[in-house]
Amino acid sequence: MRKFLVLSLFIGAVALAAPPRQVLRIGIHTDIKTLNPQKALDSFSMGVIRNIFETLVTFDATGANVVGGLATSWTNDASMKIWTYTLRSNVRFHDGSPLTPEAVMKSFAAYPNFQHKVEALGTDKVVFTLAHPDANFNMTLAQPYYGILSPKMIQNTTRVSGTGPFTYGSWEKGKRVTLRRNTAYWNKPAVLEEVQFIVYPDQAALIKAIKAGEIDLVDYLVGNIPRDLRSDPSLVLESIMGNSAGFLSFNTRRAPFADVRMRRAAAEAVNPFELTQKFFSGSAGAPATALLPPTFFSYFSKVAVNRPEEARRLLQQVRWDFAKPVILLEAWAPRPYLPDPNGIAMEVRRQLEAVGFKVSVERDPDRYFDRLAKGDFDLILNGWIADSPDPVDFLSAILGTRAIGQNNASQWSNPKFDALLDASRTLSGKDLSARLKEALALVDEDVPMIALFFGPQTVVRGKAVQGYLMHPFSRYSMYTVRLAAP
Repeated sequence: MRKFLVLSLFIGAVALAAPPRQVLRIGIHTDIKTLNPQKALDSFSMGVIRNIFETLVTFDATGANVVGGLATSWTNDASMKIWTYTLRSNVRFHDGSPLTPEAVMKSFAAYPNFQHKVEALGTDKVVFTLAHPDANFNMTLAQPYYGILSPKMIQNTTRVSGTGPFTYGSWEKGKRVTLRRNTAYWNKPAVLEEVQFIVYPDQAALIKAIKAGEIDLVDYLVGNIPRDLRSDPSLVLESIMGNSAGFLSFNTRRAPFADVRMRRAAAEAVNPFELTQKFFSGSAGAPATALLPPTFFSYFSKVAVNRPEEARRLLQQVRWDFAKPVILLEAWAPRPYLPDPNGIAMEVRRQLEAVGFKVSVERDPDRYFDRLAKGDFDLILNGWIADSPDPVDFLSAILGTRAIGQNNASQWSNPKFDALLDASRTLSGKDLSARLKEALALVDEDVPMIALFFGPQTVVRGKAVQGYLMHPFSRYSMYTVRLAAP
């Protein structure tokens, strides 16, 4: 009997000392759109994808430096047009196929808008020949859009297969996405056994869920964070200035905003300061003073805002039936740079109608990105969360001609602007600053869009969540995370 009692006590002690099951539950308030990095435009999809797919190079913990990923080293020639990458050995995709130069070449060949030539060199090298010199090409390759797909996935995109620390488990649309630990990962396997991205209908439901312990972590919280979260002893809340900006973009390819006077009048009618006070109270959000967040580049836009009398004066010069409403497409979901899509849309509508516009607000989340790409709107609330600290990449993504049909919501094309950005890729210091200011002056002159807000980055997590980094370009990176014993 005594032996049985001792054995029972020993088993009980072992059970008490056992670490918690490493299943992390992350709350998201919008379902993902795709599991293919080459097609992903939204941050929630990218947050899931970056754990499945890896890039040749990546950013360090600070976001300021590029380090090796699937490539261990790289070189570039003096022209900055030829970049050679040496691949990491003994890496396999989740489907078992090996990482080879040919696999990398096929992955980039499948990317719909990749402009550069990619060739295999020997058994372990890949060579990129760029269309234009680019001193920051590594920053481009570090973005999750360029995650390397397995050749088998390229043949059949439903077979989700990368090289990352987690493998694809399941996607119950509208409910949850499940990832599982890659036990054959080329590096040390992750501590987490499973990661669940659980979809909730809105931010209020997310906040209720994390307070109740139903989920362990929420990123992308936006707007006025409830004050009681900061005092909840079971939670940790962090908020910093983010790497994002929210915009009001004008469709420059159809009336009435094909006329720059209409664009300028709309810009002058809007008051970002008033909007910020209403929608970002208590967070690190701020009214935007330029297209680029100040952590990227210092520039103060010369486009005037909050001058309703000047807006009315401009509208008197334009021949347009102001009884005809212009269509304002609201943002597809709450974002750090647009925390309340409908609320902000209605306030922008009010400010525009106060000077003489008639505005019809449309909410179309399921077709938002398709309409953005096709220019099916007159005005659109959109934004950009940067994936690198490169200001040239940021501007190219939102206003470059090659981004029309993707993230260039205004459909604006200016060859001089494109040429200035291309030329900026080999510059640094004062030379880069001068070139960027010249490019931004073209935007100020033509007003294809105006910046409204600089968005914050805010995360709430349970105290058991350890190792989650508030990285400026890598949200939802789960490789370093573990759950501590309660």
